[in-house]
Parts: sequence; structure tokens; C-alpha cells
Amino acid sequence: DGVNDYFIIALDNGGGNGVLRNEPVIEGNIICAGRIRIAPDRPMDSDIEEIPITDPRMARSFPGSLWRVKFSAPAGKEHRLGFWIRER
Repeated sequence: DGVNDYFIIALDNGGGNGVLRNEPVIEGNIICAGRIRIAPDRPMDSDIEEIPITDPRMARSFPGSLWRVKFSAPAGKEHRLGFWIRER
């Protein structure tokens, strides 16, 4: 039936934003959304915001809501996020 899970992220110095299709749940230091798991290499603060889809044209492809995840961490040379899609 195709892939219904996806994750888009933009990182800058010390943080970033991501958009998820499925509602995320935070489990310890891992963010879970559908089949996607996002794991930072060190603790990061994260905020989750629901973005309701109100445009009827966009709602055909993305019914319901998208979810913005904001990451922040102390300044460092490098931060890594690992993410993977698991089998159902």
C-alpha cells in the first residue's frame, strides 16, 4: 500500500525542526511515529506541535494533521540523529 511514514528534518547549530506524518510519542530519548524511530546520539530537548491540515487540496494527500518536532541541544561540534523505519 506504499510507505505512509516519512520524516523531514532541517538542522542548524544546536537544534532543528522535523515534520512527521504520524503522531509521535516520546519513549525515553527516542521519538516514535508510526514505523519511524528517531534516536539522537545524546539527550536533546524536543517539543511536539500538531499542525492541522485545513486546505482541502492538501488534505487529499495528508488527511488529519502533520506533526512538527523541534529539537534543541547545547552547542557542540556535531549532533547526530539516527532514524529508521521498521517492519510492521
